[in-house]
Amino acid sequence: PGELDVPLVKRLLDIGAQSLLFPMVESAEQSRAIVSATRYPPAGIRGVMSTMRATSYATEPEVLRRYYSSAADELAVVVQVESAAAARVAAEIGAVDGVSAVFLGPADLAASMGLLGRPDHPDVQRELYGAIRACVGAGVPVGTFASEAAVPDLLRAGASFVAVGTEIGLVTAGARGIAQRFREAVEAAPA
Repeated sequence: PGELDVPLVKRLLDIGAQSLLFPMVESAEQSRAIVSATRYPPAGIRGVMSTMRATSYATEPEVLRRYYSSAADELAVVVQVESAAAARVAAEIGAVDGVSAVFLGPADLAASMGLLGRPDHPDVQRELYGAIRACVGAGVPVGTFASEAAVPDLLRAGASFVAVGTEIGLVTAGARGIAQRFREAVEAAPA
């Protein structure tokens, strides 16, 4: 499981991050610790610093007061469920007060099941869809990463969001498109 780095969470929030994705969450207990790291006392353990980017460096007292009173409400805490054991308790993990959503990691889920590199394997998909149904049943927003072709089925199953594409995939597709258009232009040019 991922280790919770409380000082790093504080620093990220202090510079103004409003969405954090926490990897390798295995239990509701971990979710509670994560949420606690993002909340000021008495709701949590986040350290207080007034001169930070998120509060305009405390140059205006009203901005500082507004930030402290609304910081928790304006923060997205997304926990990433990436193992078969965690997928089976995904609804509990996501139902912790302060967790905004569960993100299911299909590649790591497959690896945890001995199916490394096979996130489309029927057993992995069964676990994935089971976790989605459990989260939906518990009223927990849930999403995953998938191919474009899988998006309609995931949305029908109740997924709140589906990530498609990767940075390198988008860059590669763009480069291939440019190269193809260049080849076509060269072939169409008079000799």
